Amino acid sequence: MYYSDAEEGDEFIPIYEKRKRREVMMEQIRYRNLSGWLKLGVSMGILQALILAASFVFFMIAIAIG
Repeated sequence: MYYSDAEEGDEFIPIYEKRKRREVMMEQIRYRNLSGWLKLGVSMGILQALILAASFVFFMIAIAIG
């Protein structure tokens, strides 16, 4: 059984092909979301490390002065 969009000049695409394409697109969207969260997590981790280093340096200076 074949399925086609009603546009003229479109080739007939089997239903299972459409389903497979839809699954691939969903996978790509899922992967894109995951990579976005991953980037966010990495940037937050770097930010935390910088804050930790800055506070450590600040305390060292405070101890040295005090």
